[in-house]
Amino acid sequence: MRLTGHSKRHEGAAKPSSPPRSPIEEMDAHMKHRPTPVQKNTGLEAAAWVDVLMRFGLVHAAVEGPDGQWLAQLCPGSTVWLLRDAREVLVLAATLQQQLRDSDGAPR
Repeated sequence: MRLTGHSKRHEGAAKPSSPPRSPIEEMDAHMKHRPTPVQKNTGLEAAAWVDVLMRFGLVHAAVEGPDGQWLAQLCPGSTVWLLRDAREVLVLAATLQQQLRDSDGAPR
């Protein structure tokens, strides 16, 4: 018997089974063309969140600058905050939501 470094498979031996694929994996396997993911426009999302926060009285005033920065004031006469980009606006919205949930235990 010669050892060649390759193991010989016995005929009739069961092949190792691969885990079942999810429906999305099945669809991906059959797709010839994969569309590119849609890029989210975080600037528009930030503007929408500012609008909601102002409508519900959680932010007194907010103004978007030409370079994507925001100036926001939570209460009249309070400090004006500089939010450097859309991500910081989303962090502000998430923080205010969390404070609301922590204060009364239910989302508004």
